[in-house]
Amino acid sequence: MIRPALRTDMDALVSIWLTASFKAHDFIAESYWREQQSAMRDVYLPQAHTLVVWNAGEICGFVSLMDHQIAALFVDQEQQGKGYGKQLLRWVQNEYSYLSLQVYAKNERAIQFYKQSGFQIVSEQTDDATGEREYVMEWKKAAE
Repeated sequence: MIRPALRTDMDALVSIWLTASFKAHDFIAESYWREQQSAMRDVYLPQAHTLVVWNAGEICGFVSLMDHQIAALFVDQEQQGKGYGKQLLRWVQNEYSYLSLQVYAKNERAIQFYKQSGFQIVSEQTDDATGEREYVMEWKKAAE
């Protein structure tokens, strides 16, 4: 089940984001992610259009969008590999005709995930906050 995020979901979303960030971005110091927790909870998530996927009353993952940009897509570590990320991505692809995102070049698993869903790398840049190389990826709905 996918629904809009509620204010009461923020702590759970930040927890999912933090734990998943440690794992997916192990090439960046954990201290960097810990320092971003407050901004994620108080600034980024409230400003974004965030949807959660949940099962049996528990949040399994979320996607946050700023206009047509996927700013975050994270699945709880315990729930990974069960299709929740694909569900969220399919939902936004049904709602939008164009999507973009940035993904760290070292996050090969995420790059493959997005490529399998029709995203293509369109450019490369450096993330100012971390100094890490990242790809800009885009997806466009096929003409009907």
